[in-house]
Amino acid sequence: MATIEERLNALERENVEIKRRLATVEGQFEFISGQLREVQTYMHARFEQIDARFDKVESRLDRLEVKVDRLEVKVDRLEKRFDSLDAKVDALPRVLAELIRETRS
Repeated sequence: MATIEERLNALERENVEIKRRLATVEGQFEFISGQLREVQTYMHARFEQIDARFDKVESRLDRLEVKVDRLEVKVDRLEKRFDSLDAKVDALPRVLAELIRETRS
């Protein structure tokens, strides 16, 4: 059977080995957590850039919508003018016929 000193030495060696392994695992954990922190920082910055770009696009779309609304109003006015012009052109032959008849009489 092993003596107390041998058992104590074995426990000390085992303790040293456990501490070495723990230091390795802690180092790996610190590396991974550092990497994750960097990824998180990058993602926050990237999302801020994307949000800024979306804000610009949204602003441009709002201005475009206003321009399209104005264009629709102008098109409506032109359609009304063309409708009025169509009515006048349709009435033109009758008016000309009446003028010619009046001048001959």
